[in-house]
Amino acid sequence: MLSIPRLNDSGYRIMEELAVDAPNLFLESDFERLRDCIEDKAKAEGESPYQAKNIELEVALDPLNQISESGHKTDAHYALLVRQAFAGMSTAQAADGSFWASVNCFALSPYTSVRWGKSNIKKPSNFIKRHWLWIGTGGRTWNAAARLWWLVEIAHRASRHSTYSLETLLEYMANNVELYHQFTSRTYLSSNPILVAAVYDIAIGGNEHLFQRPYPNQLMKSLNIKAGTMSFDIFNYDELYKIVESSLPPLGQGAAG
Repeated sequence: MLSIPRLNDSGYRIMEELAVDAPNLFLESDFERLRDCIEDKAKAEGESPYQAKNIELEVALDPLNQISESGHKTDAHYALLVRQAFAGMSTAQAADGSFWASVNCFALSPYTSVRWGKSNIKKPSNFIKRHWLWIGTGGRTWNAAARLWWLVEIAHRASRHSTYSLETLLEYMANNVELYHQFTSRTYLSSNPILVAAVYDIAIGGNEHLFQRPYPNQLMKSLNIKAGTMSFDIFNYDELYKIVESSLPPLGQGAAG
């Protein structure tokens, strides 16, 4: 079992400052020096950067640090690994930005830099804040470790209602991120596992154009409008399936509107 330090509020703030002042500590995966800088700044301010209790991982995350430039194609596998590492964690705990920043910086090491690449970074601090530090709704899309945890969480919830297995849903979510990102950017829609199941069942079962731009955006816009006039929470699977079917953008006309 691996134990890593967990940042407190002071440590997280220092991490945000270093993202601006010393971005290469992140981009070059120099995490030993990063940790030294965090501790030096905290000491100078008379504070401790860490919580008293470390984060304990159930399984090591080394495979994520060994990926090649094409490693992002195996996100479904990596997501299961992250899920196993934090078995039993609640969604409330998963909303803690300092927790994921600790994981990204002290356990994942070079994964994030390799996963998204380091080319064409015009604003390194923004890149770091998005992938290493960002949490909230956007964190489910961009935060290195958080997004992997949420992939399994959302797929697992949907699999209870879907005609497809957890593994199948996870593969489609991880390998077709356009639809997944459109979902996770709309909290109300993505928090309904029956709706998620209906959308993916329809997409996988003969409407795979929904995984390609601009169709996911058109579908989510339509569902969002309907959600403004009716509560999706009261509908069962068959009812939501019909609502999704009636909201499908016609093939070849996804760019309209």
